[in-house]
Amino acid sequence: MNDARGAAIESYSLGTLFDFQGRFGAAINSEQEALKAFRDIQDKTYWTAQVEGQAAEALILAGRGDEAKNNLDEALTLSRNLKTDSVVARTIGFQGDAAFYRGDFKAAQASYAEALQVATRSKEPTAILWQKRIWQRSRCRRSARPKQWRLFVRSSIRPMNSA
Repeated sequence: MNDARGAAIESYSLGTLFDFQGRFGAAINSEQEALKAFRDIQDKTYWTAQVEGQAAEALILAGRGDEAKNNLDEALTLSRNLKTDSVVARTIGFQGDAAFYRGDFKAAQASYAEALQVATRSKEPTAILWQKRIWQRSRCRRSARPKQWRLFVRSSIRPMNSA
């Protein structure tokens, strides 16, 4: 049996695992493979939006935030069309991460605040909690030394699977 959608979801899951392990190159490869499969079957569901956002986050965490813009735009457009506020919130949070890592803390905090508003609207407890945590973290960034802060951020920005 050839289940391209199921294989794409499994590839995405592996990418998420690699992300948690800090293996960003492997995460990017798995998530790009999942995206290709979703595009091949012309899937326009929650899963595609989720994978687009997660692929962007892997690029951001690997220091390739400039390459993440297209994925973020696609994830945001699709999740808004599907009216999945939890995925919209995560994607806006990922945009905040991109700004954060390029040193634009003002834009990052604005994105995190917007993500928190959208997550609150979703009424999904995990989405709300996750965005509150990220927003609070952005507010205290000046309290840690830069190297310690980068280590904290890399270890704490881990997306929660909401499905």
